[in-house]
Amino acid sequence: MSIDLVGKRVSTSINILMATVTHYLITNRQIDLIDGREVINPGGRERAVDDARISFRFARYTFDPDNVEDQGTVELVPDLITPPVIEMFSGTILSASDKSPEQLEGKGKARAAEDLSGSNQVFMEVFRTLKDDNAGNVLFFIHGFRSNLAVTLTTIRLLHTRYVKPGSNVQTIITFTWPARRSLLRYLDDQHDARVSGYALARVYQRLHDFLAELFNTTTAKPCHRSIHLLCHSMGNQVLYYMLERLKEQRLSRRETFRQAILMGADVPYDAFEVDHPMNLLIDLCERVHVYYHRRDLALVASSAKFLQNRLGRVGFKRNTSPPLAADVHEIDITDVPSQDTDTFLTNLLEFDQNELIQHWSYLSNETIINDIEQVFRTGRSGLRLISPPYVGPADGE
Repeated sequence: MSIDLVGKRVSTSINILMATVTHYLITNRQIDLIDGREVINPGGRERAVDDARISFRFARYTFDPDNVEDQGTVELVPDLITPPVIEMFSGTILSASDKSPEQLEGKGKARAAEDLSGSNQVFMEVFRTLKDDNAGNVLFFIHGFRSNLAVTLTTIRLLHTRYVKPGSNVQTIITFTWPARRSLLRYLDDQHDARVSGYALARVYQRLHDFLAELFNTTTAKPCHRSIHLLCHSMGNQVLYYMLERLKEQRLSRRETFRQAILMGADVPYDAFEVDHPMNLLIDLCERVHVYYHRRDLALVASSAKFLQNRLGRVGFKRNTSPPLAADVHEIDITDVPSQDTDTFLTNLLEFDQNELIQHWSYLSNETIINDIEQVFRTGRSGLRLISPPYVGPADGE
């Protein structure tokens, strides 16, 4: 798959004339310099850097969703020194009504959007988009293993097709992409990278927290009435796990950032939500948590065998948890949902076992699951949860 990694910057909104859309990437993948331009390494063979040098970058991914021949362009946002948020505003970023009195009097130093740091450029662009009366919500996605850059970009296109459409309340997708390889043989390497990537994501979260705090404390900007939903797939849940672990270890600030959090095929221990485990903190960051699991998920059967412990995405929550799980943490058994999987990309990706398509990638391939996730985004409630039979997971090692 050929990918143009450097492209011209375009608007963050849908461009009717060019029929292009722009979504965002946050990445700790290797950055290469080719012909004087920075690009994200497409090979997927790099390792996440060690804890002492954790870093991340932001990028825009622009493509025509109606043109299957268009591979799209990825543009890395320059990583500049961050100015104070109060110095960021200009007419190209926020309207005059959002500026502080000092700025309107010319006392504040206005900066163009291009002068902001990479993270603050993207944060401000998304904030402006969400302020629009006709704006939709944001989907923050963390992919799993077997996702090099090419697979990640194709997944974003599929997410756009499935979740950004008339009647949907999602408009913008932000994907955290980490050095996951496509080969099953590198599974253990991916686990190391998931841990280090989780630490990088904790820095992203802290950066966002600081940006919002400064934005609302030093300007007259008001919170918008839009939502950010979280969707984690497979080993992406390990990235989330280690992000929460780092927030806990370093006593970093935690605030409710997400409305609905959806964990699909979660490759984490089934006791991950017990009180002393990092995932227990997730409810502090969102309104509700929804865990979708499939009892015949072949990918997680293999993971369970490696760790001699059940995985959350295969058996659901460990029973007899003490204290009980929070009332806003739910599980949805999708084992008996009929298969509707026909996507060519997914079929080719999972060429070694077509059954995994049904069991592990249903958030992209199964219309019933996709519709249920959309319902969760709209209402906070799963329709499938009401018909899921009770299930008692097997003992460890079974």
